Amino acid sequence: MSLPTSSSPVIEEIDEFARLAGLHLNAYQATALREALRIDPETGKWLWPTWTVPAAIDADDLVTTRALLSFLLLDQNVIWSAAHRNTLLDAFHRLVNCVSRFGTPDGPNEFDLGHVRIKVRRANGEEQLERLDTNARIRFVSHTASHNAARGYTADLLIVDDPYVGRWEQDLKPAVESRPNAQIVIVE
Repeated sequence: MSLPTSSSPVIEEIDEFARLAGLHLNAYQATALREALRIDPETGKWLWPTWTVPAAIDADDLVTTRALLSFLLLDQNVIWSAAHRNTLLDAFHRLVNCVSRFGTPDGPNEFDLGHVRIKVRRANGEEQLERLDTNARIRFVSHTASHNAARGYTADLLIVDDPYVGRWEQDLKPAVESRPNAQIVIVE
């Protein structure tokens, strides 16, 4: 199974993209994600630069799909932050599993997706996925483990899981402030 090369048809068929990644979006989730991905026609920027996942939604597959779209199709850097390490590891393993469904393993820590190669770093506390063609990354950082956990990183997409724990705004917002069209996704 190979990764689609164009992002616009995937946005229209977001549930099919999720299915190819091994995820399931119900109609409500797919509609909510399409809304989050809307672009303001006047500015060319996200209509929702900060988007909170509706509370009634099971967020795992929805947010994983959002991260994959940014990383694989939009070639963006992503920071996924959570208060607890177990939450980060779960997200990391879910994303690695999704990437593996788009391509074939090429060694223990690389995947060949046809036109994109992904390297997986599994070091404790430094888990990440990296596109070898563009160096775009998905990094996983705890917003309670240390202050300035994302210091020196930039991200086009910041996912904040459990925002009520820790000082995420102070510690993570600088990573997106220098990006021209960053989006923050809040998972409550």
